[in-house]
Amino acid sequence: GEPFVRKNCLEFMAGLKNNHPGLDLRVTTNGVALRPHIKALKKIGTGGINLSLDTLDRKKFEQITRRDKLDQVLASFHEVLACGLPLKVNTVVQEDTSDEELRQIAGIAKRYPVDLRFIEIMPFSGKNNKRALPVVSLEKRMFSIFPDLTELASLEIQTSRKFRMKGFRGTIGLIEGESRKFCATCNKVRVTPAGMMKNCLYDSGSLDLK
Repeated sequence: GEPFVRKNCLEFMAGLKNNHPGLDLRVTTNGVALRPHIKALKKIGTGGINLSLDTLDRKKFEQITRRDKLDQVLASFHEVLACGLPLKVNTVVQEDTSDEELRQIAGIAKRYPVDLRFIEIMPFSGKNNKRALPVVSLEKRMFSIFPDLTELASLEIQTSRKFRMKGFRGTIGLIEGESRKFCATCNKVRVTPAGMMKNCLYDSGSLDLK
């Protein structure tokens, strides 16, 4: 969930860094309540911020998030960059996301030194409505919109494929979880708020850590 709705969240993270100085602590957030905490996050040695931002269209942003808070998110975006914290922007490509919206949000990576990652939507709605994999893969769609993408090689295990574009200060990444493109090299585990560990979001099994 959103970390900054939780009481004493910053104190908890500071304690983690104090007890484990070598920990690469990163924060994923929707950015709405982030801005007042950015300098403190920098001070405790946070390794970077992952900012969730699915659109730059104000009306659609309100439709997706049910809140008219785009200005606050963009203010947090600029403050993170001003503080020098590494920044990743995560954009879930919805079924109705237009090519023009993708070009618009890709402009972030053109103007700023950020890692922009386009993410395949994963149908975990809780409504038991299964759908087929998309007819046009995210990869094919990205190359049709941005034909000059050049993939970057990496020796690290990562879920995102990273690309360069001529004239861009940042990078564009693809996270193809729904297409199962990185299962063979995945090193992720998830712990739910209830203390259940899952080694795959698609796996029905889990381990009760308590």
